[in-house]
Amino acid sequence: MVRPGAGAAAGAGVGLCRRRGAETAGAGPPWPHRRGVSGRDAGSDRPPSARAVHRPSAGGAGGGGQTRSEGFSGAAQDRVSAGPPGPRAGRHPAAHRRTLRGHPGRTGGGRRAALRGSGGGRRPIHPSGRCRPRSRSGSPPMTYRFDLLEGDSTPPAGPLPDLAARPFIAWRGSFADDARHFVPGRELTDAMQTAIALGDPLLLTGEPGTGKTQAAYWAAWRLGIGEVLHFQVKSDSTARDLLYRFDAVRYFHEANLRRDRPLPAKRQFIDKRELWQAFDSGHPRLVLIDEIDKAPRDFPNDLLLELDRMRFQVAETGAWIAAAPANRPILFITSNSERRLPEPFLRRCVYHHIRFDAKHLNAVINARRDEFAALPDALLTQAVERFLSLRDCPLRRLPATGECLVWLRVMALAAGRLPSVLAEDLSKLPFIETLVKDHEDRQVLSGGRGL
Repeated sequence: MVRPGAGAAAGAGVGLCRRRGAETAGAGPPWPHRRGVSGRDAGSDRPPSARAVHRPSAGGAGGGGQTRSEGFSGAAQDRVSAGPPGPRAGRHPAAHRRTLRGHPGRTGGGRRAALRGSGGGRRPIHPSGRCRPRSRSGSPPMTYRFDLLEGDSTPPAGPLPDLAARPFIAWRGSFADDARHFVPGRELTDAMQTAIALGDPLLLTGEPGTGKTQAAYWAAWRLGIGEVLHFQVKSDSTARDLLYRFDAVRYFHEANLRRDRPLPAKRQFIDKRELWQAFDSGHPRLVLIDEIDKAPRDFPNDLLLELDRMRFQVAETGAWIAAAPANRPILFITSNSERRLPEPFLRRCVYHHIRFDAKHLNAVINARRDEFAALPDALLTQAVERFLSLRDCPLRRLPATGECLVWLRVMALAAGRLPSVLAEDLSKLPFIETLVKDHEDRQVLSGGRGL
């Protein structure tokens, strides 16, 4: 279905999805990626004109000015803004203008004008798609050449130096490193606070990539309770794996060596696992049971007493282990809903489903705008609109927030080779392989054409 005012679909298969991009064609994006002179840009070697951009308010001419460091507000929170871009606020330093002029394919206005109009605060885009992604640790940005496999030159004698600077090194930090960038919705925050107050486990479901695991690390970071005790469920996991592990092989080996001497104490061969470690902590710890739907069906039922009363018995020694009431662990459980969990288990949980929401996606991209600094605002707006249109298509598997972030990072790496306007035909989007990961879905997008 084509929305009123949308342009005609270009290419077969486009009519299968609702068009969003036409609503904002030529629109000025609301991405608040600019910072003032304070903060990280305070010590920058860029000129002051590149540190902050002062533009007139979108309310109309003569309506006062505002810096681009402001967040979304009003309707812009709900959808990508369709307001016109402000006038050009400044120009790049002379050296940076020379870099743009020397860039292949960068002629006339278009994207170069858009970059100038942004005040020059972005990192330069280098030839062959080379850009400088920022490091999470705050170290100087690294340089990476995207087109490593292109060209007819003779292969090098040794490994390419660029391999040591692949961007995932900076992007793929730990969940703990990423916690500060997580943006929870209001409903998710309420669910987490409810579970913490009641002392009940919080069961989180949702599409893969919507932030279920990251929510636990964000909560631990906000509470200041240290590292998350992360238990990754496997297809052969048992309830005991969450409590402790008894090394029977080592015990019997030691017992065989002692022969006539007394047997060793079994407690010496017990390895405490995540829940027991939380019991022994001097303060409440957050325990994450990740992807519980992967476990055998008996796994949730075998944990009813442990999760309800926070105590369990060690079968090898007969000892009972319990958490002090003040140190009761905070328990987060995630599930991709591959199978239904038992009713007695669900009764003991606080439940929340993380649904995909366009407004929340905008907030997430806003919080991570520096990761896509090589993308002009107008192109980023188009990209988000195309992504939302992609989710409106009848696909077997819809991409979620995590895949959108990956897609935007890849496009930022190759910003020098992207068109100024993204294709209306969703099957021709650049790097679509990061979004659509099913062959039948690709055929849906292409209208049945061969891929």
